[in-house]
Amino acid sequence: MHGSTMGSMEEFRRLIRVREAGDFAPRIDSIFPLAEVPAAFGHLEDPARLGKILIRIA
Repeated sequence: MHGSTMGSMEEFRRLIRVREAGDFAPRIDSIFPLAEVPAAFGHLEDPARLGKILIRIA
């Protein structure tokens, strides 16, 4: 949860409780291989993107 700037402190505390309870699974939009990092950054601009963009390094 590092770097979050959205929501109130109470919402952040609720998020931490959910995470600690193991009930948290972030939405994954796509996974790019390391060789395609430029494409992954380009995908960040896609307004249809929903969720996290992952980089596979192994």
